[in-house]
Amino acid sequence: MKKIQGFYFAAVAVGLLCLGLVFGTNASAADENPCTGYVEKFCKGVEPGMFATMNCLRKHESEISEACKDYQAKQGGPKTERREEVAEMIRYRQACMGDIAKLCSETNPEQGGLLKCLKSRGDEVSIPCRESIKAMQE
Repeated sequence: MKKIQGFYFAAVAVGLLCLGLVFGTNASAADENPCTGYVEKFCKGVEPGMFATMNCLRKHESEISEACKDYQAKQGGPKTERREEVAEMIRYRQACMGDIAKLCSETNPEQGGLLKCLKSRGDEVSIPCRESIKAMQE
């Protein structure tokens, strides 16, 4: 009987130790993740998973900190960086479409010709287009 009680005590102690490690690890990982609070705030109903959470946070990009944005970029690696480049190019095209048609319609679009044309037109280019060009260069 004493052996069973000793075994039971040891099993309970090991179980508690494991629980402590699991919850301790989660707490320290949460402390290192600057997005934890934003996930809890904006993404409660989102299916669990890294990509679903990243997409949710991307929808709230204007409301999250730079530290969280940086953390997300590191988690996604090169694919995320490429996705950001593509998104920036889409924003540029949307912001500058009218300026290109108005100011650079005769320009050869190859090898950055449109961008060179827009830069050469200076103040004639709309403010959203200028801001988009500036953001692409940063």
